[in-house]
Amino acid sequence: LVQPDGSTITVTNEGTISNCWNSGTLDIGQNSNDASKRGSRIGIFCEINEGTIEGCHNEGYIYSAAEFYEGYRHIGGICGMNSGIIHKCYNVGKISIKAEDVGAKTPPAYCIGGIAGGVEGDSEEDHRIISECYNAGEIIVYGGDKENGKNSSYILIGGIIGKDYAEYMLDIIPAEINSCYNIGTCTVNNLKCIKDIVYSVGGITGASMSPTKDCYSIGNILGNDKSATFILLGNLFSTNLFGGFTTLENLSYTNCYYEKKVENIGYYADTDLLISGNPFVPITELEGTIEKDNDAFQSGEVAWLLYKGGYGQRIGTDKHPVLINLGNEGTEVYKLNLNLDDVSEEANYPT
Repeated sequence: LVQPDGSTITVTNEGTISNCWNSGTLDIGQNSNDASKRGSRIGIFCEINEGTIEGCHNEGYIYSAAEFYEGYRHIGGICGMNSGIIHKCYNVGKISIKAEDVGAKTPPAYCIGGIAGGVEGDSEEDHRIISECYNAGEIIVYGGDKENGKNSSYILIGGIIGKDYAEYMLDIIPAEINSCYNIGTCTVNNLKCIKDIVYSVGGITGASMSPTKDCYSIGNILGNDKSATFILLGNLFSTNLFGGFTTLENLSYTNCYYEKKVENIGYYADTDLLISGNPFVPITELEGTIEKDNDAFQSGEVAWLLYKGGYGQRIGTDKHPVLINLGNEGTEVYKLNLNLDDVSEEANYPT
């Protein structure tokens, strides 16, 4: 069952969806499909989550080749748009989006995430919490219309959320992202662009404004369309593409780790930079985010640093930290400090 826009269970969840899983394909269809022309929110379990989704996962394939006229399209492995709580969920299915723009006056924006495409809400009372979730599925956006030049758009991709904040009456209303990780590949590929296209890809979020704690990403971050107007890639977080809001002081990251896949992270400092033609400032280090090599993720070092966030690891079996509360018992990691002053000289140790 596919709802009018694009989900398998319900359009709007205002209650609780728990312990559900999907292995089927959610195919929004070609441009001839009436639903594809309406669909602005696409997610496996619901289009819009205003309640709670917990203990759910997706193994299925999500595909959309819909015409999109203007505004936003939100696409996620669990839900399209989140205004509630998503807890203990994961996505391992591939999300493949063919981005088609038919010449909208206002460039469309595709917000795509392994868990949720984006967040919304008009008050601080809305929860917008994503916790103890992960993405291992590939996210890929491709397409365009090089022959007719109908491809001016924004594309925001995050391993967890495409765009992690809502805008209401010129106020930024952030989400909360806690204990989430991404090991999936996020790619913008062969967009065939000859007009203005901006794309932003991050391991956790594509457009970042939200407090984020105890997260990591080791997924590949790729963008190979060199003809795009701006290409913004971030190991964990990328940018706010819409200018005037993001400053370094707004960014709040705590105990977050990454294996470096790209050199820089971009963000808009202020709207004057847009006017000056220098649209983003490359940042290689953000407070609260720490680069680690592959050995640190495999050895248990990062799992130890993240253990208060609910992580563990089976050393030699798990190639990266895993979330204990997602059924990974027996993964506790302990830190051992050896003090040579406590070792007896008379002890008979094997050589």
